[in-house]
Amino acid sequence: MATATGINWYLLVLTGSCVSIVSVMGEANMMSLSFNQSSPSGPVCPGDRLVFTCVTVVEGENGVAVWRRNNQQQDPAILAYGVAIPSLDDFTLNITSYDNTTNVHVLVSTATNPSVPVELNTTTIGCSADAMNYHTLTINIAGQPTTQITNVTVAPITNDTLLITWNPPSDQCIDHYTVTINSNNTHNESRTTDNPNITINDLIIGTNYSFIIIPIDTIGREGPPSSLIQYIWNVPAQVVNISWDQISTDTITIWWNNTEVFPPIQYYIISVYNTSNSIIYTNNTTNTNITITGLPLTDTNYTVTIISVNIIGYGPSTTVNVSVTVTPTVTTSSITNVPSSVTLTTDISTSTSVTVILSTSITVTVSSTIHEQSSSSFISATSTSTGTTSMSVPVSSSTVSTTAAGSNAVPIISGAIGTVDTGNQETKNRADTAVTPTYDEVIVKPTTTTGVPIYDTPMELQANTAYDVINKDIINVHNNDAYGQIM
Repeated sequence: MATATGINWYLLVLTGSCVSIVSVMGEANMMSLSFNQSSPSGPVCPGDRLVFTCVTVVEGENGVAVWRRNNQQQDPAILAYGVAIPSLDDFTLNITSYDNTTNVHVLVSTATNPSVPVELNTTTIGCSADAMNYHTLTINIAGQPTTQITNVTVAPITNDTLLITWNPPSDQCIDHYTVTINSNNTHNESRTTDNPNITINDLIIGTNYSFIIIPIDTIGREGPPSSLIQYIWNVPAQVVNISWDQISTDTITIWWNNTEVFPPIQYYIISVYNTSNSIIYTNNTTNTNITITGLPLTDTNYTVTIISVNIIGYGPSTTVNVSVTVTPTVTTSSITNVPSSVTLTTDISTSTSVTVILSTSITVTVSSTIHEQSSSSFISATSTSTGTTSMSVPVSSSTVSTTAAGSNAVPIISGAIGTVDTGNQETKNRADTAVTPTYDEVIVKPTTTTGVPIYDTPMELQANTAYDVINKDIINVHNNDAYGQIM
């Protein structure tokens, strides 16, 4: 054993779990020592392989290493090259290298526990180069896990599989995790995983699952369990709180809410049916609202269905009836540069119809040429009746035409001789009233040779379909005080 004589100086250096004497100097010898926990490099977990390494350097003498436990002064374990290696309680000693090629002898030795028990927590171990000056380290073994698992997420993968992930706790000695699976409030099974995630498969649709995650350390001690994770493995429920609003004649917007979070809804299917139960619109959206445009104006009542879809499948549909208001479109036409009156003439015997369309207050002058036959000759006279009323008069002409708006257009005169007065001017085309036959004396005689029969009375004239509606209109004009009487 090397002995230092004279005055010695000691420099103690602490570096983490390493304790070193850089130099010990005397008049004749020099010694140095390093001592550290070489494995593990971090916290010691129960069951870890724990290794301490001691390096002694002695000048001019054979190197030795003296080990002891818990500061025991008696019966230390002395290691020297070429000498039997003693034991040290629950540690195994060993000389890993010895170098005496120079005047400085270097001895490297270790103390190893292959699976450190938790009982060694707070005990000490020391090493010395001279059995007088020891350098000691305290064994610190991690305790039971104390940190709860957080940030648990559940993500469906297929229609019968999901993935659960979480953040590992801050405890350093977590060996694995136990995941307890309950289905419909009944314990089903427990699974273990070395990683902070687990895949759960063979899930059954319509089952209420719950999961608890427990961290386990290296010797089986449990940490605090996670919060209960509940998950209903099912298709989505119906949407609720549906409301809608008509934006324009052919556009509506619909809003709704869903009632559950897991499994998450992937999208919604929106369909619109008409009164014939035919689909006229369908679309998908990931939002809880949609604007539907292009509704056909042929219907004003629609049925809208909303179906939620998740990874498992399609949920039940929700239906809402929508009734929209259609605003009619009014087109206005005008006639420009129209004279104050238009005279339309036709031969009553040819059955040619004339149609006038005007939406205004008009003055109608109807002139009819009456033929009366005496015993020896024909007597011809013209009778004119004028009146003003608010009506729409259909007219067809090669020079004057217009378009009726709305539903005010009605047929008024067909196949007659008349004047349409568009202003407040005096009645035009009054016929010479020198000959004024009575109404019952009217005898109509055709002016062509088309074979139209002669009628003796106006009632018979009215029944003749060859003259279209003129016959009835003449009678109506005759009976309307606004137009006077046809004489």
